[in-house]
Amino acid sequence: MNESTFFAIATIVVGALAIVVPFAVYLVQQQSRNAQFFHECAKSLFSENPIEQSTAAILLRGFLKRPWWKFLYKPNYTKEAKNLMVELLRKPISVGLQKTIADGFSYAGNMKGQEIQYVNMLNALIKPEFRVKFESTENGFLKFIYRRRRLSMRKADFFHAVLQECSINNVDAKGAIFFCAILNRTSFKNCILEKANFVNSNVKKVRFDEDCKLEGACFDEAVGLDSATIGIAGDKDPHPILEYLDEKGVFHSEGVPEENRYKPRNKTINLFVSKLGILDSTQRKQFDSSIAALKKLGNVDIQKIEREQYQNVSQLTDVATHLERCDGCVILAFGYLNVVNGFIHKHVAGKDRKEIKNKLYSSPWLHVEAALANGRQMPCLIIYDKDLCRDGMFEGNIIDSDKNMRAFPYSDTMFAEDKIKIRQWFGLVQEYHYNKTKRDNKT
Repeated sequence: MNESTFFAIATIVVGALAIVVPFAVYLVQQQSRNAQFFHECAKSLFSENPIEQSTAAILLRGFLKRPWWKFLYKPNYTKEAKNLMVELLRKPISVGLQKTIADGFSYAGNMKGQEIQYVNMLNALIKPEFRVKFESTENGFLKFIYRRRRLSMRKADFFHAVLQECSINNVDAKGAIFFCAILNRTSFKNCILEKANFVNSNVKKVRFDEDCKLEGACFDEAVGLDSATIGIAGDKDPHPILEYLDEKGVFHSEGVPEENRYKPRNKTINLFVSKLGILDSTQRKQFDSSIAALKKLGNVDIQKIEREQYQNVSQLTDVATHLERCDGCVILAFGYLNVVNGFIHKHVAGKDRKEIKNKLYSSPWLHVEAALANGRQMPCLIIYDKDLCRDGMFEGNIIDSDKNMRAFPYSDTMFAEDKIKIRQWFGLVQEYHYNKTKRDNKT
């Protein structure tokens, strides 16, 4: 190699390094700035200032897409940003912040296989941004085409997610899991939902537009199927989704003959049991003995919501969804609050002011669940602590005036001593079960 060739190669190498090294340094500095910005943004989400929180939630959207230089410098915060948003939506946060974070998923580049269980996406708007496409015209010129891109949520897991009253647009959720999700009044537009799992979900008044693809989606045991609709091209009015479900609850876009359509298979009688979230040792024994006795009444399955299973939002909708699957409600009204000395209407003079001494009260949630069940005209059996103060839904004049409600003080022998009366109540449960199954099958 002669001297001139050597200097030529050295010049090229030095020139290349002069370009590559500053660019590499820039990438490292950019990553450092991104790391600092991400941590500041995450910290601001937990601020007590609502404006600072909302600003951070909006800025967090910038991390949802991988940078264009990812192939040169792999580390980025896309995955961390998605996980942070999901984790925040599982916590009790303000309504404004919750919606801002949930709407931010529209800016995600890809959420394929994302675990989104137990999140609160109430009233969320998922509407991916436009993207530019180039198409050639007949005369050879290029033209810009703005089209909605699809957000990939393939095989995403929405188990027990609250997707109530959402607008979900241009999402590819093929094979996604909506098992036990709450989807009341949600609208799906131009979405791919083929082979999606809607088993045991609440699809009451859900609307699928005519561009949605649902082939192979399973709606077995879903609640509210009689009110879910799908748009059909050429028809002004939407069609009931039941017209497209086969005997196994699987969707077929060509429709299903009436004799082969889905019919609920409610052979088991389901009893919703309302109880305290925490039971002491005595109450636990009473609960176990009551459940054992209830199961002996017939082919009975017990449904209940444990304390850790309660949603942070839409609790009433969640309870109503459980009740819709059931045929009767059993309220185990055990002691929750013991008032040693207190007053009702402490600052009111006259007969309305009452002194309370050694009174035992149950949880307010038991009254709420009893009222929800009674509102559905569902047979209710109230088993209460003999020392319980009979107020609210447990008052004698309320129970005695309602043919669907029965109340008994708990005792170890109550299912034997009051066998006839409890059997009469269970007869109402069987009648309710029969009428509900007949109505669903007719639908």
